Amino acid sequence: MHVGGGADARAALLQQLGLGLSTYRLYPGDLAQPAFTAAVERIQAAARAALADGAVEAELRAGEVRLAGEVLGDERVQRLAEACFKRRVEHLRIVAVPDLDELAALFAALTREPHEVEEAGGAAELLAGAGTRAIVVSAGVPDPHSGREEGDTGAVDVAADAAVAVDPDAALPGLVAEPGETGTALYERLQAVHARLDDDTAARSTFFRRAVELVAALADREQAAFEDRALEHVSTDAFAERYVGHLTDPELAALLVRAGAARGVDPAPLGDGVRAALGRSDTVVALVRARGQP
Repeated sequence: MHVGGGADARAALLQQLGLGLSTYRLYPGDLAQPAFTAAVERIQAAARAALADGAVEAELRAGEVRLAGEVLGDERVQRLAEACFKRRVEHLRIVAVPDLDELAALFAALTREPHEVEEAGGAAELLAGAGTRAIVVSAGVPDPHSGREEGDTGAVDVAADAAVAVDPDAALPGLVAEPGETGTALYERLQAVHARLDDDTAARSTFFRRAVELVAALADREQAAFEDRALEHVSTDAFAERYVGHLTDPELAALLVRAGAARGVDPAPLGDGVRAALGRSDTVVALVRARGQP
């Protein structure tokens, strides 16, 4: 797990997120409420300090947050963890200073009824739909080759993940955003990093999860360029096959819908081709069709 900004700074950021969630609950949806805007400013200030040396990651369980393997005992953080865990958010990664709308999207997801979040495709889907890029959530740390469908809790083997390397940046070089990078350039950079990894490290490390985060942080046009190339080479390039193949069915369906919109075509046939190439279930195509044509 990357350690950035010092343990105190990371803990302070999570404390401010907990306070922000409590404030949002008092004024749900009122983003101009002075108490909420003040909470957002405190979170942003804490994020700038915590992100000084890289992204911040936390593992969440019922009433418990772990940073670099250490449990935070702060009550505000515990309430945040409880809200996350009830909605199957077991991993939280902050990669940039979130803006007001991104924080509102996170808090809105964490104040909806858990069954509503599940019916909407999960918290990650809600944040993605709101255009949130600074905050990445997931139900645990997915196995890169699992292709698991929504509804699989996917237990996290923290010890196995930690065993890849104490410092993931040392084991996985080059996995930081570069200003102005194009989708094509990012694809080639990640492809080169992947080529240097043995299969076991690529599968057990955070490589693919971090790759997805870098792609999501691209401008829409460049994200489309990256994803179009990955789909084009999914049958011929090991990196493309594993990048696309590690996605859950809802994530893959969302990618296909975006690709269909960028190409101006029905995404369902794209889904059929990818399903066949990767040996995935019919759920992928069903999800694409359920979303409708863009």
